[in-house]
Amino acid sequence: MSLSSVNEEAARYADAVNIILGNDLMLQLKDITVDFVTNNLTVPSEATAKTDAKPNMCFADTRNLLCKCEIQDNPLLMLIDSGDASYGTLGEEFFEHNKQFVVDNGIKTTVRQAGIGGVKFNERYLLSDMKLSLGGHAVEIPEIDVRTRKEEGAGSESEGGVLGLRSLMLYSSVRFNFVDFVLTTGLPRINSK
Repeated sequence: MSLSSVNEEAARYADAVNIILGNDLMLQLKDITVDFVTNNLTVPSEATAKTDAKPNMCFADTRNLLCKCEIQDNPLLMLIDSGDASYGTLGEEFFEHNKQFVVDNGIKTTVRQAGIGGVKFNERYLLSDMKLSLGGHAVEIPEIDVRTRKEEGAGSESEGGVLGLRSLMLYSSVRFNFVDFVLTTGLPRINSK
């Protein structure tokens, strides 16, 4: 992605953007739009003045970015993880509230975790064609897996689950407004699967 901005603060970090765009930098810049069609990152010269928009983003105690969304009409607070190259994972809370739907429509699978103590197999379900409503627009997620129970290493801030980069890329753009703590999305992309 390239950075286009007349914002002096943003220009100082232009080279670093090729590496990572973290929460601390996003908070400093206050208003960032990621355009997935043109592969541009835009920062306005002045952050938008405070509006009456209802916040839909917050930070967990661990400083991970959380956002309100709906998946299959289930309101969830999801961790936004652009470092996750998948579509994401739905948490055990989604499984508990939608167990019959998940069992009837999902494909049973496992995720393996390895560590010093060996390998652990976590039971999950893979769901296809799930409706995601985020930031004002809805898209269809081609696939997302569902945790069936609390897993070691999955923090409490991600009980709703994790939205990965591939889910964000289903939209033409994603705007992070840290003045109002509002995430908005552009129109769904055509052929983004």
